Amino acid sequence: MKTIDKGTLTRTVLLWLAIINQILTALGINPLPLDDNTVSTVITTVFALWAWWKNNDFTHAAKKGTELTKSLKNGDSVQVVKASDADHEFTEGGE
Repeated sequence: MKTIDKGTLTRTVLLWLAIINQILTALGINPLPLDDNTVSTVITTVFALWAWWKNNDFTHAAKKGTELTKSLKNGDSVQVVKASDADHEFTEGGE
C-alpha cells in the first residue's frame, strides 16, 4: 500500500469523510456549519460517484492490469507472460 496513487488516496479519504459526515448528520450531529441533511446527502453522493467512476488500483495485480490496458490503448506491442514465469510482469515492445 506504499505506492497508492495520490488520486486514489485523495478520492478514498474524501469518500470516507463524506460517509462519516452523512452518519453524523443522520445522528443529529451537524459537523459542517450547514443547515440540513440535503447538503450532506449531496456531498456524499458526489464523492461516492467520483470515487466509483475512477479506476482505483489498490493491489499490485490491479496496477499491472491498468499498465497493460494503457499500453494496449496506446497501440504498444506487449508480451504477456504467465505469473509463474515472470512474477506478474509484462514487457512492452514484445521483448
